[in-house]
Parts: sequence; C-alpha cells; structure tokens
Amino acid sequence: MTNDSSSTPANEVTCVLSLSGRNFDPDHVARSLALPDCRIWRRRSATIVGALELPDAAVEIAKGPLACVSTDVLASALLDELVGHEDRVLQLAAEHDLMVALTCLVRVYTEHPSYVFSAKVISALAALNAELSLDVVDLRDDDGGYL
Repeated sequence: MTNDSSSTPANEVTCVLSLSGRNFDPDHVARSLALPDCRIWRRRSATIVGALELPDAAVEIAKGPLACVSTDVLASALLDELVGHEDRVLQLAAEHDLMVALTCLVRVYTEHPSYVFSAKVISALAALNAELSLDVVDLRDDDGGYL
C-alpha cells in the first residue's frame, strides 16, 4: 500500500483473533464458530510441534493489512464481527483448553500510528478472556525514511 503523496508505503495494520492450543481439531472449532473467513493454521515443523509450550494449531479470523492511523480502528472492526458469538468462543476455548488472543501487527513505514485501544476493545477482549499482543515492525531507515 502506498500513500498518495509519495512512493513510501503507508503504515499497515493487521489484526488477528486466534483460538490456539494443542491436541484439538481446528476444523471442528472453525465449523462451530460459523464465522466467515475463518482460517486454520497448523504447525508444520517437527521440532516446533514437539515443543509442548507452544500451540500446534489455531483458528483465526483477521482484518488487514490495511493502511491505518490507529490500531483501535481495525481491532474494533474485527471484534465487531464477533458480536453474538462471544459465548460460543468462550465455550470452545473452555472445552478445548484454547487460548484466545488478539494480535495486532503494525508495519511502520512513516510515522508511528496510534497504539491506543478504546474501552470498547478492552472490554470486548476482557469478555473473551483474550490476551492482547502488539507486534511493531519498524521498516524505516535510520533517517526515518522508507528502506
């Protein structure tokens, strides 16, 4: 994505809500959620699959990457898709011992966007017993310009 004013890419935000864990059927969880655009992720590396502290599968719904000036805009839009499905997310997480998490990946090409999350987003995450992860990748060169 690029800004209209230059060839420097605009900052990009991707938000992913995941239900992850070990020894569960992600296809069943995805079908049970009945949400459009669920994707399933499975670990492929034998070394990592053997690491018991890491999940070996996840069911994810995502928004982005989109040019955004705030992480809250995309996180709020993603969580709005779950309205009416919160109880099902909690039930599946409890039944399959899954971790619920919202991960926001920010790729910074220009000035940093706002990393503030609204009370609405925080409340929605708390209602889902979800963790929050903010991953920031600064892709500017030392002069503050795009690499």
